[in-house]
Amino acid sequence: MYVNLLPHSFQRDLILRQSLMTWSLIWATVAVAMLLLCGFEFATVLYQQNLLAEVDAQGEPIRQLQKQVGQTEQQLAAAKSEQDRLDDLLTDHRALAALAIVSRAVKGAEGRVQILTLQFHCPHTFPTLQTEKKPLPTNQGFIQLQGVAADDAAIAALVDALRHVPLIVEAELKSSSHLSVAGAEERKFEIVCKL
Repeated sequence: MYVNLLPHSFQRDLILRQSLMTWSLIWATVAVAMLLLCGFEFATVLYQQNLLAEVDAQGEPIRQLQKQVGQTEQQLAAAKSEQDRLDDLLTDHRALAALAIVSRAVKGAEGRVQILTLQFHCPHTFPTLQTEKKPLPTNQGFIQLQGVAADDAAIAALVDALRHVPLIVEAELKSSSHLSVAGAEERKFEIVCKL
C-alpha cells in the first residue's frame, strides 16, 4: 500500500505541474506537427507555382501563333472584302474598275505622280480576280497610262504598285523622258498594264 506523506497542497501543486507539463508537451508536439505540415504545404504550393510557370512558358509560343493566325485571318478577310468589291466593279463597270485600280496604285506610289491620260481596252470576256497570278492570253486587254512624275523613283514606285494588283498580269514602263514645266524638271512616262 502506497501512502503519500507529502502535504496536501504540495501534492496538488505536483499534480498540477505534471498535468501542465503533459499538456505543454502535447501542445508543443501539435505545434511542431502543424509547423511541419504548413512547411510541407508551402513547399507543395511553391512547387506547383513553379510547375505552372513552366507550363505557362511552354504555352507562350502557341499563344503567339494563335495571335499571328488571328492577324492573318483579319488580313485575309480584308483582302477577300477588297476582292469582292473589285469583282462587283468588274462585272458592271469595267472602265470604272480600271480607273479604281490606277487610282489606288497612284495613291500607294511614293512621290508625286499625275496621270494625264488613261486608255482602257477590254475584250468581251473580262478575267476574274484570282488568288495567284496566272498567265492570261494576250487578247485579254490592257490599260495604257501617260503622265508626269517628280522623279524616276516615283515612276518605279507606281510600276511596282501596279504589279502588285491581282488583276494585272504585267506592268511595263514603255518610255520615260525629261520634261520642263515652269522651270521645274519632271519625268514624262508611259506605262502599259496587261490584264
